Amino acid sequence: MMEQGVEVIVCGQSAAAHGVEKSVLIDGVKMDLSAMTAHARLAQKGYSVNPF
Repeated sequence: MMEQGVEVIVCGQSAAAHGVEKSVLIDGVKMDLSAMTAHARLAQKGYSVNPF
């Protein structure tokens, strides 16, 4: 998906809770502080949440 331009973001709080460090992520995967941080940042870019 990333090859097609999809931005993959990991919730940093969930990652920490499961012992996942940024260093083990696949190249190109980003980690935000939290899912809420990612949602806010993406909303600023014009994205919205689809509840379905």
